[in-house]
Amino acid sequence: MPLEKLAPADQFYRALILDEHGKYAETRAAADVARPRIYTSEYLACSDAQIARAIELLASSEAPIVDLASGMGHLVAEMANRLTQPIVATDFSPRVLRRNPRRLEFIGLHKKVDLLAFDARRTPFKNGAVKTLTTYQGLANIREPGELLRELRRIVSGAFWVLTVFDQANASAIAQIGLSDLLFRRSALERFAQAGWKVKVAASCFGKARPTPAGVVLEGAKIDTLPVAETVLEWCILIAT
Repeated sequence: MPLEKLAPADQFYRALILDEHGKYAETRAAADVARPRIYTSEYLACSDAQIARAIELLASSEAPIVDLASGMGHLVAEMANRLTQPIVATDFSPRVLRRNPRRLEFIGLHKKVDLLAFDARRTPFKNGAVKTLTTYQGLANIREPGELLRELRRIVSGAFWVLTVFDQANASAIAQIGLSDLLFRRSALERFAQAGWKVKVAASCFGKARPTPAGVVLEGAKIDTLPVAETVLEWCILIAT
């Protein structure tokens, strides 16, 4: 079907399929059409502002940056484009990382980013080896994060920059899927403290979020599990040292 006639979720999945096939210009076109139909303008504005602020703060450092749970590399690409530091993109999945060099080459950033696959609960780094660690929404799906946060505390000698969101309105659904520890502000700060971190919250932004629509061609296919009901999310940067 023509892109413009697809439902928003189907447009999103078309972008993923095009990305799998290395058709990055078409991927970007499909994603650009889908995103404003899937997410509220406030959601997109807060997300963009969060990334911009993080890059502004990171610009003062010259240390290499290790990005945790990089996925498709949204934050990595922004950092590589706007910062001078070497960047290492990481993920649990080697398959995810193998696609990133081609994607980065398409946008001219492949020479600025190295790739490393590992389980974040058992990292390959020596004590204090990482000066700057970042993650973009990389902790939102972590259950029982205590072991993970202690391992990251072991390897970080500088700061851990966590771009994340908090959602109080969908508490019941969040509890059912076992993600309460890091999706609520109070419990997230407590878990970091228990693992030996000192945390401050920076760059808060509040915006409306709605449940993402389901597919029509891909009947019932969902994009995001949360939120299950309209809510106001808090986007922020946790700076953990």
